[in-house]
Amino acid sequence: MMNKKLQNFIKITFNYKTIFGIVMSIAGIYWAFRDFSFDKFISMVRESEYIYIIIAGMAVIFSIWIRAIRWEYFFRQKKRIPVYNLFKAELIGYFGNSVLPLRLGELLRVYIIRKEQNLSGSFVIGTVVLERLLDTVGLLLFSILLIFIIPLPEDIKASIYWSILILGIIGLITLLIVLKVKNLKNSHWIVDKIKLFFSAFHVLGGRLSGYTILITVILWATYWFDVYLVQKSLNMNLGMAGSLVVLIISSLAYAIPSAPGTIGTFHAAVKYSLVTLIGGYPPEIAVTFAIILHAYTYILFTITGGYYFMKSQFHTDAISKIINKGNK
Repeated sequence: MMNKKLQNFIKITFNYKTIFGIVMSIAGIYWAFRDFSFDKFISMVRESEYIYIIIAGMAVIFSIWIRAIRWEYFFRQKKRIPVYNLFKAELIGYFGNSVLPLRLGELLRVYIIRKEQNLSGSFVIGTVVLERLLDTVGLLLFSILLIFIIPLPEDIKASIYWSILILGIIGLITLLIVLKVKNLKNSHWIVDKIKLFFSAFHVLGGRLSGYTILITVILWATYWFDVYLVQKSLNMNLGMAGSLVVLIISSLAYAIPSAPGTIGTFHAAVKYSLVTLIGGYPPEIAVTFAIILHAYTYILFTITGGYYFMKSQFHTDAISKIINKGNK
């Protein structure tokens, strides 16, 4: 009889969404790495200024910490959770996204926080959804900034404008839902679940809303600075404007289904940014930059997030339970 955990792993591994994501990653890897030059890669690594990579790594850890601060605001209506606990959970989530398909790291951190803090799963999932909505707002704000900094193809501009419109509509609908849910009197269990899910959204209309938006802007500014530091380490002279192009396009790649860690799709997006949008960069240099930009965060998240995951008292059954949920 096949072990149940192995059965669950096989189910999610051969899930059609996982397979589609892997196919997209393979396509991205082929397009990005067909111009790869190992000699050029070794040469650029040897000549790089590692101090900038170290500072970039510190900036990444800082970004996780301020993400944890913002996340803590969402819980205040229910419970005050130490920021350090949420910082660890954020890293566990990134670790999960690096090693599990379907970005199950989000469910992994939900599971850990729900168990550690004895909170409703519906409520914790609501905080994660709100976090991702705010990340999308930050991405669009910096996309608007990009339009004014550097000339973009009309199709890219049109995509940004449509995204702004769609986000505005989603925001308005979300606001109406939150207001409607808040006034619901029915005590049915489904209504209670919906209320719990949206209760984290209280932060948008309260005194913490300004801090929430400010932290979101600081987050994206940190990501921007991070890309700038990595290109600086490779002496690419990309500048702040070029770094913003890479940030926006590579961030959009996260929306494309892919293998764990956005391998392939991320590299293809960075190469497209440097070779097609900005221009002037040979494909082999663009691919090397993509590898280093991806690798140092991937390694950092896998090591630190994996460490905190193994230190968690609930890590033993977490993966199997998350995979079970992923199959439903």
